[in-house]
Amino acid sequence: MIKNCSTGKNYYFDEQTAIEALIEHLGRNHFSHGAGPINVYHCNICDGYHFTSKGERLAVLDDPKVKSRIKKMRQASDWEGRF
Repeated sequence: MIKNCSTGKNYYFDEQTAIEALIEHLGRNHFSHGAGPINVYHCNICDGYHFTSKGERLAVLDDPKVKSRIKKMRQASDWEGRF
């Protein structure tokens, strides 16, 4: 479930949904080194979860299976952009 928070950020109902959305977001978008979202956090305003580019990098993003998945999504996105 995605809705908007008064912060202007996308709202994710729970942490796991936000993490999955973050992985997909990283797979669809290319960021320069050190840029882009790296974790999710609980928002006290909307009681949902949002992406953040601050703090520690989410450990699951360094899992080899997740890294491979992100790489494959980026390759697919690159190919889609060529057509």
